[in-house]
This record gives sequence, C-alpha cells and structure tokens, in this order.
Amino acid sequence: MAALLEELLVSLQKIPNVIYTAHGFHFFKGSSLASWALYHTVEKMLAKQTDHLILVNEEDYKIANTFKVRKASHWIPEHTSIEKFSISVDREEGRKKNGLSSSDFVFICVAELIKRKNHTQIIDSLKK
Repeated sequence: MAALLEELLVSLQKIPNVIYTAHGFHFFKGSSLASWALYHTVEKMLAKQTDHLILVNEEDYKIANTFKVRKASHWIPEHTSIEKFSISVDREEGRKKNGLSSSDFVFICVAELIKRKNHTQIIDSLKK
C-alpha cells in the first residue's frame, strides 16, 4: 500500500512537505467490510502526516475530506480543458505504424474499466 510506504519514508527521512497521489482507495462504495476496516483505517491514520492529498475520482475526494489532511484535491475535475495537456511524440510515425491516416481521431485512456473511474465522462467529452 503506497500510503504506508510513503509514511514510513516520511518519518524516517523527516520530510517537511508530503504530497500523496492516491490512484483509487482500496475501500469504496460496494467494497467489502474488511476493506473498509483495514484500508480506510490505515489511510485515515496516515493522512494526518500528509500536506496535500491528490485524488483521481470524486468518491475518493469526498472520503478524503473526512480525513485530517491539510488539503485534498480532485486531480482532474470535470470540465477540465484538454488544451492543458499535451504529449511529445512523432504522431505521423505512430499513425503510419498503426494504419491510421493523418485525419483519424485517436484517443488513449489507460484506466481500469470500472464505474469509479468515470469513463462516461470521457465518452461524453469525446462527443463534444
């Protein structure tokens, strides 16, 4: 569990500012009681040492705001402009390699296909 390792390193190295990005808590609506008992307890306890907790989904963000963390942020909120993000690759070479023309629209999303990852938002955004 990343939070546990992070807190061990923080305490050993006496790091003054801790920013922790949680890529999905192991406890969530519909998960087991055991997950809530173990992971929620540990994350809540370790959040006390965290200056800024960055979350990747709305459910985790709401839960994190019940922790005693100095600041919690929802990493990429809805309606974020895609112009803020760019990548540096040879697009034409990639298109040619994959049998695509220069006018084909290409979108890649690396994420687990579960409801909590909010793929509906991506699909709705692509329509626009």
